[in-house]
Amino acid sequence: MTKYSDDFKAKAVARYEEVGVTKDDVSKEFGISPRMLSKWVKTAAQNAPEEKGETTRLTALIRTAEQIGDTDSNYIGKIELTRAARRFAPKAAEVPLLLRHLAQVYAIFIFLLLYTAGLSFYLEENPGYLLPLVEFTFSWQMIPFFVLMAALLVLLYHAQRTDQAWLGFVAIVAIASGIAIPTAFMIHYFATFVIIEAFVLTSIVYGGSALFGLLTKSDLTGWGEPLFGSLLALVILGFFQMYFQNSWFAVLLLIGDIVLFTIYSMYDNQMIKIRFLDKLRDDVADTPNSWRLLAMDGALDIFLGFWNLFLDILSLLGNDDDD
Repeated sequence: MTKYSDDFKAKAVARYEEVGVTKDDVSKEFGISPRMLSKWVKTAAQNAPEEKGETTRLTALIRTAEQIGDTDSNYIGKIELTRAARRFAPKAAEVPLLLRHLAQVYAIFIFLLLYTAGLSFYLEENPGYLLPLVEFTFSWQMIPFFVLMAALLVLLYHAQRTDQAWLGFVAIVAIASGIAIPTAFMIHYFATFVIIEAFVLTSIVYGGSALFGLLTKSDLTGWGEPLFGSLLALVILGFFQMYFQNSWFAVLLLIGDIVLFTIYSMYDNQMIKIRFLDKLRDDVADTPNSWRLLAMDGALDIFLGFWNLFLDILSLLGNDDDD
């Protein structure tokens, strides 16, 4: 096997980073394989000095993305590339684009909040509509409800795959409509001032965790699987609580839920930023609809976190009032 000097590798990488130069050009010029060039580019991205070479490292990472996408379905390489790309903060030119994306995400988020709140109060004031929906929602341990929600998430995924923004919007509005049913049933049993107090407390807790997720330099992306595992554990414990009806256990579950969704709020908000930067920096042509769908996906994530946090805090305050 031919051994190449570091200087030779650096020249090949530098040549590849020139505008308009393809990997095939460099491969022919230096007599190396495209796969070998990909490896050198990736190594250069990892080893470039942080203080001087951040722009160079980012360019190399983008080139690596192109190599991975062109040569084969290298999923491990894609994961490593994504992790490396996450170390980069938004550049000056990216900040306005990121802020515009965040504004779009939070505009959809606020719409979902207002829509769900309005529909919940409407249903609560009209039992003739609410009761049949509640019977469906809570029948068979809520299995039909969860199946419907899962089907709507599949519909949203299909909209993203087919680049249909209108279908994605229909999916998230339908999900919000479904969430309004148990919400309307719950708020029927609480005084207005308790609902307002719960909403204010939720806004404070969520606002702080969301800002932390957006502004922190710590990498929270590894929290996804542990958080989802914790959520599944709480759901399973919740089913046990439905049968045993222990008041202390119910309070502990609510506190666990509040802690979990507070952390989820940090994670989801950081993921909004990371997914945007990954999409902005990848080598895939983006359509206006793809950006709208990305904003809808992010808005739905933070909406679900906020709404679950609100319902948990409302239930906890209700327990305090009962005591």
